[in-house]
Amino acid sequence: MALDPKIRWMVLIVCLCGGARARADSISREDPPRWRIRAGLSTGFGGASVHGDAVTVFPTHLEVGLRLFGPLSFDLRATAIQVGEVIGVCGELRRPSALLGAAGLRFDLFNRRSESWVDPFVEVHGGTGGQLGCSSSQTFATGGARAGIDVWLGRVAVSITASYDYLPVAAPFAGELGATVALY
Repeated sequence: MALDPKIRWMVLIVCLCGGARARADSISREDPPRWRIRAGLSTGFGGASVHGDAVTVFPTHLEVGLRLFGPLSFDLRATAIQVGEVIGVCGELRRPSALLGAAGLRFDLFNRRSESWVDPFVEVHGGTGGQLGCSSSQTFATGGARAGIDVWLGRVAVSITASYDYLPVAAPFAGELGATVALY
């Protein structure tokens, strides 16, 4: 028994419209990101080597991140690094503390609302900084990296990170604890 061509066309149109409608529903229900704009503040302590001697350093990072696409975001940061000991730099006793400004890229593994509330990330950054050097404050190019996890508790996360920032004197490896807030 053959079907009327009009019925075949109607069945085909209904199937295509139903499939298009199902696809449109899945796109509209796409899982949104946990954050599009975020701000974070973290501080910690670590160590650095100066002329073979170990010194204690205390970095503090203030950052703002803007999600670009998928897991990738753009990061702007300001960093203050306080050195705990007075050390000999060019024959003078000084604390070679530093201020840095940098921009970078961050890769968040789980930045979707339905995904795990533990979000590992990796970040690389580069910029400029100033540090008390031999003659006076010297400006230099800097770079670094951070790896860690954000533990999301709603719109706020506890951040646990390990970081490295290049400095001409006392470049620190540090562990940090902080907070991140989803602004949008």
